[in-house]
Amino acid sequence: SSGFQTSFCFPTEKCFEASVDVKLCCNKCGWARSKVEYYRHFSVELEENLGKAVDNFFKSEVLEIDCEKCSGKEATQTKTLSKVPGALVLHLKRFIAEGTDSGQWKYRKMQDKVEFGLSASLTKYMGGANKGKEAKFNLKSVIHHIGKDAGSGHYVTDAVGTDDRWTNYNDAVAKPTSATNVMDD
Repeated sequence: SSGFQTSFCFPTEKCFEASVDVKLCCNKCGWARSKVEYYRHFSVELEENLGKAVDNFFKSEVLEIDCEKCSGKEATQTKTLSKVPGALVLHLKRFIAEGTDSGQWKYRKMQDKVEFGLSASLTKYMGGANKGKEAKFNLKSVIHHIGKDAGSGHYVTDAVGTDDRWTNYNDAVAKPTSATNVMDD
């Protein structure tokens, strides 16, 4: 070993990685432990609007767990954002796994409409030394799955260019669209 170390950062890490501090606190004695989780995208449950979906990702929840210090059986888990990604990627969990009578699995797509705007803020989820730090993002693209289940369908993308014009990309076809159309699909 030459003793020479190099620090390398993948472009996906630099652009997309977020750090979330996860704290688990015993509801009986107050003992807590923490860990950091790293995300390149946030997979969020389907809600009527994107803000509520992100709120639910970060909301506190009571878990059934044996405390390491006392006989407590419940702890509250909290999540705060400690490192903001350069670009925010949100994945909506639209596919539901369902078992069939034959023991097979099928994946049904939830078709519910989700409202979202041209910008999003993660500022209220910032914690630790970054609490209150502004974390705002502008919508740059939306990927749509056209189809009823995970076994079939087609993906198309709407994206905004540096000229603030929206374009719909469907395989080799690119045609102008508008922000209104993007948010209505």
